[in-house]
Amino acid sequence: EEDEDENDDGAGEKDSNKNSYTNRAIMDFDSTSEQSSRYNDDWAGEKNVFLKSSRGFINRGSDYKNDFWLSVKFPANQYFSVNSMVLKKITHSCCTKRTINGFTLQYLSKGKWINYNNGEIIKTGQLPDDDVDSDRLIEFTPFTAQQVRITVPRNERSHGSAQGRIE
Repeated sequence: EEDEDENDDGAGEKDSNKNSYTNRAIMDFDSTSEQSSRYNDDWAGEKNVFLKSSRGFINRGSDYKNDFWLSVKFPANQYFSVNSMVLKKITHSCCTKRTINGFTLQYLSKGKWINYNNGEIIKTGQLPDDDVDSDRLIEFTPFTAQQVRITVPRNERSHGSAQGRIE
């Protein structure tokens, strides 16, 4: 279960466009991120993976042949229940047709890294014509973790760089 404030009923935040509640995202809990490489040092902010970011993530051009990883660390080493990820395209003008086709996921629990689904590739369903504001919801069998890392192998990207935004 998520570590919650005493006043938090766990219902999440009400979606302004709907009459339902949505789950709170891990980035709402002051999580931070790291990635294997960055396109530019100006994009180095820990919160650069926010869905509301105008940039998202994109790896350094010299690393286009390498696998790309992105890690989200939960605050104060707390445990959170993880059941989905939202993938969006980066809004950078170069990349709106590029896709991430699949990734692997690992999570840290009790000091041990665990390969989700035995390290099998998780397909995204992302398409070149997806709008940059389209959400690709990728659901998981729920797990509890202190940190989550996705790795995008080079052969699972439509272009040399890995690019996108996650929540």
